[in-house]
Amino acid sequence: MKKNYVLTFICISFFIISLANINSVSAYHMEGDFLSLSNSKTSFNIFEGKLLIVDSTASWCEPCEKQIGNLKKVYNTHNDTLNILTLSVSPVSDSITVMEELKSNTESPWIFGIDYENKFMDKMKLTILPTLYLFDEDGALLTQWKD
Repeated sequence: MKKNYVLTFICISFFIISLANINSVSAYHMEGDFLSLSNSKTSFNIFEGKLLIVDSTASWCEPCEKQIGNLKKVYNTHNDTLNILTLSVSPVSDSITVMEELKSNTESPWIFGIDYENKFMDKMKLTILPTLYLFDEDGALLTQWKD
């Protein structure tokens, strides 16, 4: 299991380093929104201009919480060239309060949100947690990693 986290970290770092110099040339492709921890619907286009890692998670998913530790390493190394969104895909069990606690407990400095209508989950055909998605500066999906 620890090998998977290390491999994920290495893969993400490789992609970020190799893609960090891509210039934004078109409109943001990623459609939809999520519920922010301030209880407002927030468009994915707020991430335009930087690489974006979407960390699909749920508060009850133990491997997901462990993965946040690896994301911290990536964030601390590459936060000038990327954004991270930890996105709960379990809106029934994960309220804003639950996600605020997860963010606080993991001491994560990036944005957390809730896929309140499961649009992201459905669009990405998400079936396994945790799953990471890497989007380019224009919102196009580059790759995904499933644990």
